[in-house]
Amino acid sequence: MSSRPKITAYLKEQCGWSKGVRSVLNKYSIIYEEKTLSLADNYQEMIQLSNQTQQPTLQVNDVVLADVSGAEVEKFLLTNKYINEILPQTDGIDIGISCTDEEERAKFIPDEERQKSSQISNLGKVMTSDSMKGFLGG
Repeated sequence: MSSRPKITAYLKEQCGWSKGVRSVLNKYSIIYEEKTLSLADNYQEMIQLSNQTQQPTLQVNDVVLADVSGAEVEKFLLTNKYINEILPQTDGIDIGISCTDEEERAKFIPDEERQKSSQISNLGKVMTSDSMKGFLGG
């Protein structure tokens, strides 16, 4: 197993995708910093980091995983040897389920806040769900 990764997770408080990511990180007792996206500063920080507005977004060391499910995070952790094997899901949370329509409509950040970011800087490689498929061989 690789050394412990430094993870920052940008998550909504209530959303299927965010619950799945939390579930995976907790299942493997991975320590991470959670930044709640209902706070405008955290939302802007996520946009600057990832150059996109979708969540969940994670920074794992110098790699940014944008718009990912818990299942995709778990596969990334295994592929990069942060975990040794996929463990069974025991908390009853579906790690591959999206936000409900109600959760998706519950936008806490005003539109003008979402559009403020004009200068985007990237720390590392940004990986979306689509680009991860090629990266992970899926």
